Order: sequence, then C-alpha cells, then structure tokens
Amino acid sequence: MILKQVQHYVFNVNVSPSRVEFTFTTYLDGTDLINAVENLSYKGGNTHTGAGLKFVADNFFNPTSSRDVPKITILITDGRSQDKVQEPAQKLRSQGVHVFAVGIKSADRSELSQISSQPISDFISFVGDFKLLNTLLPLVSPQLCTKAGGVYASDEAFSGPSNIQFTGQTSDTLRFRWSAAGGPLSGYVIQYVPLSGLGQPITADMRQDTVPASQRTFSARELRSGTDYLVTVIAQYPNSLGESASAKQRTRSLPGVTSLRLAQAGFFSLAVDWGQPSTPVQGYRLTYGPQGQPAAQLLERSLSADSTSVTLESLKPDTEYVVSLYPLFPRNSASPSILNARTLRLEAVEQLSVETKSESSVHVRWRGVRGARAYRLVWGPFTGRNVETVEVTEEFHTLSRLQADAEYIVTIIPLYEGINEGTGATTRFNTGRQEQQVLRAAITSPSTIRLTWRIILASRGYRLEWKEGEGGQIQSLTFPRTTTSYELTGVQPETEYIMNLYTLFDGREEATPVSTLSREEQPVGRVSNLRVVESLGSTVRLGWTGVAGATKYRIIILDKAGGSEEIRNIPGNQTTLDLRDLTMGVSYGVSVTALVGENEGDPVTVYIKPEQGIGRVTNIRVTNANSRRIRIAWTGAAGATGYRVTWRQGNSGEQSRILGAEVTSFTMDGLQPDEDLVVGVATVVDQRVGEVVTLTGRTNPNGGSVAGLRIVDFTPQGIRIAWSRSSRATGYKVTLRSDDGVETTRNLAADVSSYTIDGLQSDSSYSVLVSSLTGSREGSPSTLSFTTESDNSVIGTVTSLQVQEARGEVVRVTWVGVQGATSYRVSWKRTDGGEERSQLVAGDVTAVDLDRLDQGAQYEVRVMALVQNREGTPVSVRVTTPGSPSPPSRTTTLRVAEVTRDSVRLGWTPLPGATGYILRWRDERDIGPGLSVTLPAASNFYQVTGLRLGRGYRFTVLPTFANGLGTESSLDERTVCVGGRLDVVFVVPASTDRSSLARPLRELLASAAGSLNTIGARDSQVGAAVYGYRPKTWFPLSRHSRYDTLLQQIQSTPFDESPGNNIGEAVTYTRQYLLTPSVGRRPRVPGAVVIIADRNSADNLTLAALGLRATGGNMFPPVY
Repeated sequence: MILKQVQHYVFNVNVSPSRVEFTFTTYLDGTDLINAVENLSYKGGNTHTGAGLKFVADNFFNPTSSRDVPKITILITDGRSQDKVQEPAQKLRSQGVHVFAVGIKSADRSELSQISSQPISDFISFVGDFKLLNTLLPLVSPQLCTKAGGVYASDEAFSGPSNIQFTGQTSDTLRFRWSAAGGPLSGYVIQYVPLSGLGQPITADMRQDTVPASQRTFSARELRSGTDYLVTVIAQYPNSLGESASAKQRTRSLPGVTSLRLAQAGFFSLAVDWGQPSTPVQGYRLTYGPQGQPAAQLLERSLSADSTSVTLESLKPDTEYVVSLYPLFPRNSASPSILNARTLRLEAVEQLSVETKSESSVHVRWRGVRGARAYRLVWGPFTGRNVETVEVTEEFHTLSRLQADAEYIVTIIPLYEGINEGTGATTRFNTGRQEQQVLRAAITSPSTIRLTWRIILASRGYRLEWKEGEGGQIQSLTFPRTTTSYELTGVQPETEYIMNLYTLFDGREEATPVSTLSREEQPVGRVSNLRVVESLGSTVRLGWTGVAGATKYRIIILDKAGGSEEIRNIPGNQTTLDLRDLTMGVSYGVSVTALVGENEGDPVTVYIKPEQGIGRVTNIRVTNANSRRIRIAWTGAAGATGYRVTWRQGNSGEQSRILGAEVTSFTMDGLQPDEDLVVGVATVVDQRVGEVVTLTGRTNPNGGSVAGLRIVDFTPQGIRIAWSRSSRATGYKVTLRSDDGVETTRNLAADVSSYTIDGLQSDSSYSVLVSSLTGSREGSPSTLSFTTESDNSVIGTVTSLQVQEARGEVVRVTWVGVQGATSYRVSWKRTDGGEERSQLVAGDVTAVDLDRLDQGAQYEVRVMALVQNREGTPVSVRVTTPGSPSPPSRTTTLRVAEVTRDSVRLGWTPLPGATGYILRWRDERDIGPGLSVTLPAASNFYQVTGLRLGRGYRFTVLPTFANGLGTESSLDERTVCVGGRLDVVFVVPASTDRSSLARPLRELLASAAGSLNTIGARDSQVGAAVYGYRPKTWFPLSRHSRYDTLLQQIQSTPFDESPGNNIGEAVTYTRQYLLTPSVGRRPRVPGAVVIIADRNSADNLTLAALGLRATGGNMFPPVY
C-alpha cells in the first residue's frame, strides 16, 4: 500500500539540505520509476520548506531549460516550515507550475494555503497520518491528470485477476492459476503468506514474486506442511498496482506415525510403540506430561529415525499422561500422533488375615499385589507406643513375643521400586488369653470311663496318666494337640481311678487331675452362640458352639401358637440342626441342653418365626458397555421393596447401592477399561436381603471421548448442550440420567454437535453423558451434571461493591456476598468499547484481582450472584487504572441489522484509529476463502447482496490499523423468507434402500426450513412424513416452535422404512393426517406440500394430487 501511496509523484526531495533523488530524465520506464520510488529512504533533517521550493524552481523548472509542457509540483510535508515559504511558492507559480500541497498530521493549514495554487480546494489535501496517504489517490489523481491536459482513467477501472484455482499441492508446494486481469498489464505480483491457527497472516513469513503479464500459473515452493496459506495475485500496471484476488489453500500434511499405542503400563513407566511413516524420517521428537500440564512444562526426548518404541520412566503412579510423537522431516515436522495412557495404580494388599498361634504369637497372611518388591509390616499395641517394623518378601509372617489378652494393630505396606510405597492395609486383632485346661471323666459303663478335655492351641500335645487308687501302677499315653477325648476300657467297677492330663508346651508341661470319685462334682457347661444359620421358607437351620465332653444334646421345640412341644436328642458331636415343615408366620421357641452321661447343663433358648422366602431376580444382563461404564438390567421379583446391587472390578473394593422397587436397571460409572467386573443383584424385602444373583461383564478397551462438552442454553425445563465433533465418530450417544437413576438415551448422527433436552423438572438434578460411537463400539462418555432452575426463586443481589485497590494493571474489587450463592460472575469491560472479559469464582469468595488491564483506561466492573446456573441482578462500579492511556480496542462487535431472502445488512461499532475494515463472507458449505470487500474507516455498516435463500453464511469483519491488523469478529446468519406465514409439509423417501441419500436429503430439508424467517404457531410451521412401502408421520406441524429443535429432528430423520415407492399413498396420508387442525394446520394460512422423490411413483400419484388440491393445498412438483 505504501508503494501505491507515492507512485504517482515524480521525485522526492529532502529539504535540509535539499538534494535530488532523481531527475526527469533519470527513468524513462514506468516500472523502473515505480521501483525507484519504492526504494526511497528517509534521510532526516529539519523542515525548510521554503528552501526546498526554491531549489525546485531553480533546478527543475528554470525557464531556460524546462519544456513547454504542463508543470506540476507536489509538496508533501508533516510540519510547519522553519523558513519563509510565500516568495519561493510565488516564484514557482509565476513559472506556470501548478503547486499541490499535501499536509500530514502536524502540517500548518494556513502555510499550505500560501504555497498551493488557486483554488485551494483543488490544490490542498490533508490527512491525519502517513498511512492514510492512499485515501487521497482518488482525489489527487484526477486533478493531476486534468492539470496535465489529459483525461483521467484510473488503473482501478480495469478488472483485476480473478478465479484463483489450485491445480496441485504437496507438503511443501502449492500450484495455482488465475484468470487474467484487464488493461495494459506489465505483470503480476504474487504474494503468499502462512496463516496462524486463528486464521491471521504471519506477515514476518510473507514472500513475494513478480511474474510477466503473459504468465497465468505459479508454484509456491518451500512451504510449511499442513499449513493454510493465503495467496494473493496483484495486477501490475506501468504506473501503479491494480486490483487483487486472494484464495486460501492448505499444504498437504506429512504422514504421521501409524498405530501409536500403549505396549505396557507400569506403576512408574509407560512403554509405547508405533509403526514408521510411509515417508523416511530424520528422527522423532517426543513430548509427554500429565494431562492438563502446560506445554512449557512438558518433558521432551529426541529419538533416532529407526526407533519404533520407547519406555518413559520415573512417572507418577495412577496418573493420566499425554504422549505426543512428532516425525521430523528435512524441512518440516508432521502433525503429532497423540496417545493418552495411564500408569498403574499403587494397590493395597487384600485378604489380610490374622491367625492366632498362641497367646503370644499370631500368623499374618495377605494376598500380594503385582509389582511390589517387598512388604513392610508395622505392628504394636493398639493403645501403646511400642511399634515394631520388619520388611519381608513373602506374603506371610509370624508376629511373636506379643502380650497375652491384648489388642494389637498391624499394617501391611507394599514397597515398589525406589522409595515408593503403596497404600497400607490395616487390621486389628486380639491375642489369646492363657487357656486353662479342663479334664472331665464320665463313667459310660461298669468297665468304661470316657475322658474329655479342651484343645490348647499353644500346646504341642497331651500325655494322659492314670492309676487304680493311690498305690496303683501308673499307665500313660500321649496324644497330638488336636485330640480331645479318650475312653479307658477294662476298668474295675466300684473302683477309684486317679487320672492326670499333662498339657505339653515348649520346655514345660501343666497337669490337670481328675478322679472318678469327684466326677459328680463337675458341672456340665451350657452351649453358646445359639443362632439361626439360614432361613428358607418353612425350613430353619440352627447352629451353636458345643460343650466339651458332651455325649448328646437335647432339643425342645415349642409351638407357641398351638402349645405343642417336640423333643429331639442328637449326638454330642453334632452342633447344627435343620427344623423342617414349620408353619409360616408362627413363632417357635427352641432350647438346646448339653448332656454328659446322665448329667445335664443349663438350657439355652432361641425364638424363631419362619417367613415366606425372598424371591430372586431373573434375566440379569448387560445392556450397554463402554470403556468406563457398564449398564445392567434385570427382571424384578414379586414383593420386592428394593434391590441391592454390588460390584467389584479387579483388586478394588466392593461397592454397593440400594435401589427402589421400581428400578430394574443400573449403571456403574468410573470403571477401568478392558477389565472384568463381577456384579451381584439381590432382592430386598423390608430389611431382609435375598439371594444374590451374579453376572460377570467386561469393560471395553479405551475409546475416544467427546471433547468440549458444555451447556450453551439453560431454561427451567430444558437445556441445550454442545460438543466438539470427532472426525472418527460415526455417531453420538446422548444419555440423560435423573437423580433417581432413570435414564433416557438417544443416538445422533455423526454430523450433529448439539442437542436440546426438553421436559425436565424444575429445581431437579440431572447428569448428561455424551459418548462417541465408532461402528458398534462406544467410547468413554463425557459427563455434565446440572440442576435445573427453580420457577419462582429469586437470586439476591451483591452489596457494597467497591474498588479496594488499583495498582498498575491490577484492580482489586470487593463486595458483600449473597446468602446461598454457589458462585459469582465478575465481568469487566472498557467503557470506550472492546472485548468483555469475565471470571467465575466460588460462592465463598468476596474479592477478586482483575489483572492485565490497560493503563489509564476506565473500566466498568459488574458482579452478579449465581445459585447453581441461575443468575441474580448484576451490580456495577467504574474504575480508572493508573498510568497513561493505552491504545484503543482493536476489536469491534459485528451484528446483524436486517435479513432478507438474498441479502444481510451488517453493522459494527467504528474503532478509534482504524484505517478501514475488511469484510468477508462465505457459504457455510464452502471450504474456500469466500468473498471480501475492503471498506473505509468511516464505515459502520454494509449490505451483502446476491446470497442464496435458506443458506447459512459466516460473516467476519477485520479492522485494519496503521501498524497492523486488529482482531476479527464473526457471526453466522441465514437468509430467510420475510413477511409471510406458511404451513409446509415435506414428503420424504426414507426406506432402507435409500440410506445413501440420507445426508443430501437432510441438508435439503435443513436448508428449506432455514429459509423461513421464524418457526412457531404465530409464524411458519414445518411438518414431515416419510415413506417407502408405507407412509408414516415423522413430526407434525405443531411439534416445533424453535429452529434448533426442528433442525435436530431433521438431522435424525430415520431411513428404516420397508423398501417401496408409493408416493400417491404418502400424499393421501399427508392430506388426511398432517394437514388437519388437530396436528397444527391453521385456517387462512397458506399451506404447501413438498414431495421429494428419486424415481417414478409405484401407485397413482395423479389421483392423490387431485384430492390434495381439492382441499386447498398447494403441491409443488416432486423434487427428484
């Protein structure tokens, strides 16, 4: 643009001292002259305008040497002269020279009037900045041409180059051609510049070439791979540059690595491998770090060209890592392949058990964990400080020298490589008391004595000695520790026998005596722990702890309702009994008495009441699974008051959930990918839990998750969610889950990235899960939890909002909070325009520091309270930051002022200092750069015409400044039919054999529906019927009152009808069922039926059309 600003002037004069850059005869070719002007440089100095004018008069327009042609001098100055200008200017004018004066910025307007020719309105021009000189060309050029005796014909009158088409592309070249420009061309200037990720030109890397006027193709070489380039072709004329044409294209991306995958995950390492790219590489650059870590903190490794695997070590356990692998090529690097992988979780030991060996020792066992090199045992008295520690490599250990009859605590900690420790598992135990031996003797026959005793766990065994009376011969036998009885046979009747049982310990023994004379003095013990072991309808199983030496047990069963009694005797070695054929609902008392010979102990009684058994669930099954969750369902049991669901995966602990009686499905979230899961479901009746029915499932391997899931609109009864589309997804699954566990699911097409959920309960909690579908595989879901708004609650307003401190670019604001607020939204914006910024803080925060503010600028700060997603009334305060004012905002706000069937009128707020605006627009279906127009600085609106009805367009305005470009502002708008109402029904072929037409048909319906101004009962309405062999209603006219929900249902149009093409039947069906008042057809509103067909009707369409027209409907000819 600088070249174009000065290329019309013949010479440049430095006025202190005056010097000639070139004379009239230096350059005789226009191109050489333009190049010379382009290479002029500023030499510096003072402003002696008068001396400069005198130098021109004496050296360029001396009467003795000048030609008899029109003479023109153009003075360009940016300040007041330090010498006199009137006499030198008069001398020039007296020589017949037309003097034009161009003032810039600080030039003196009265001084320019003294210099210029008359009238001054034709010979004086003024601009506020050097960068605006180009705006004077349309004004000065005609005057110059007229004074030179010619007729002005601007180069801009000639059409510029157009229709840039890209004919070839590689990873580092772009080849393109264009249609020729009009007029006396001298050549073309080719410019190509890479664009940033935001679409902004990277001007430092712009390159330029010049080609002859006859050339219509060009190859830009040595470009970046996978990069968007803006290519501009500029027409070059002998004395100027003409119009230009631009287009955008992307170089091919270099091939990346294939199949980057996780080979093995460890606790502190990840091993990854990959396939080499199809093109030879110079090496690889690998970066990795925990997910969410800033790029500057990522670790990096350089790998050789022959590498196909690497192990990343010294990682954190149970952490999600992002690994990026960049192939390196001679001049470029390809896009990275990215892998998300998680290190293993450090696990605690399980099945920790303690077995008492003696009153002073226990044996500890546990199930080990993978990867542990050893285990640390830490134990000591529960209430003491005497803690002991040992490290072992086995999965068991004996703790000795413990205190008898004391409570201890023991912890097992897995030890991994280095100094890393896993989670400890802890249990408490009690050491045994010093057990006392008891020896009993029972005469079971005249010649037999039965001896019984206790097991002493700490002993090695027993030795029994006996003799007849005091002087009899001693006999003895030894027994192992587990023996508890022995019968002496062949004894003499009516004779005293003395017996001693020696309990043998390490290094000692203890004697326990008994005599047949003292047997009557030994009481019989009572049973303990009498209980109901199991209850199954009319059968109840009892159990108890037996009595040492018992020869039998007496069972008395009392029917408390009928008063009947039943007595049973069972052997002394039996400690369980099944009571069968009991009466349901009747209470029974059951007592158990131990007998040793004829001696009885005290009875122990338990009361039971048989009840109807609890039914089992049936048909338990997995209904849905992905890498992070599994959903199960079952058939419930009669009489259930609820269900208990338990699940366990891998080495993790068991989890459970109690559900209501009406629930017959459940989803388990937060699972590990590609691992088995054991699920159990049991019926609950009141407080009783029935039999558990189990099922084993498995989560899917890791799949891609949906990114950018967010809520874009919120009402008391609905929300609208949106997400970023995945290039690999073949569809999406949206699941809505209420807080009571009820779920609804909807599958959407791959090109859908938003969804509206209506009909929600106000002031209720929900979760939304969105997962990508790739074929039959479902990826990990992304989840949003939210609470709908209350219909009538009012959010309070913050008070005492004030500026507490302002220092440099930071301002602190404080306020008094609102009771019940869950968060606050703080927003701030310059009062003279610019972008609004905001920050969301927690409900307990009442002060915020606003940083990165412009110095010397006034801001309006607003604070509003939020309760969940409901907003209160904002309160505002103004503050001016210290320091000098910063440059004005470089961003404007683009808005739509008016929309018609073929045009959109746009408006924006002019920015101070802007030199102009570049307005661009393109059809949403186009991938090219679209069209653009450059507008002057004073512009604040523009009418874009020639648009197509019903099409969506992206509009962008980009402000330009003297020192560069501002920030672009964009919006999307769709042309619509204005000023009318219509009831329109589309008749769409949607059979299974037309699935290939799904996308174009949906686009056609969306475009047609989008051409209507607004949707609803007071505006236009849209309905649809689908047909194949038989027709059916897809949605009636009254279904949709918003365009977004209408578009959503259009995009989900199913193609599942039976093959066929009965269009006539579909038209008759439409007339009878879709064009009636009950489904939204309005009297006195024009109606239309649009038939879409891909072949001739298989039935009588003519007769059906006549019937439709007879009812007053307008039927458009079928669209094939």
